[in-house]
Amino acid sequence: MRVKFYSFFKFLLKNKIFMSLFGLMILLIFNYTGIFLSKLIGLKIPGSLLGMILLALCMVLKIIPIKIMESVCSLILKNMVFFFVPLLVATYLYRNLIVEKGLPMFFAVLMSCALTLIATAYASDLVIKLKAKK
Repeated sequence: MRVKFYSFFKFLLKNKIFMSLFGLMILLIFNYTGIFLSKLIGLKIPGSLLGMILLALCMVLKIIPIKIMESVCSLILKNMVFFFVPLLVATYLYRNLIVEKGLPMFFAVLMSCALTLIATAYASDLVIKLKAKK
């Protein structure tokens, strides 16, 4: 009985559909765990971000194998265009607001992108220098 269960579990781990569903389930568990912890502790960090930080930590500590998450992440990346549909609908709904306050919003987005690019450049430069010292 034990051998049959093990071989069935081994088959499931090779099945792409099962791995994608299992990875999606893990993503949702960490998302809702992050939301729950954010509300419980009263943090100003969004719960979904906290959940992704917890997931990344579990993957770094090798609690959750990266192979499990690869299938669902590739599936999500292949269908990324569907995630932009709500953005396009909201742009259409709030077009008057965008016309009125579009220029300040554009500069705010431009500045935040520039600051993110600068911070990423400094962080990657620091990582390269630290690796070179080792």
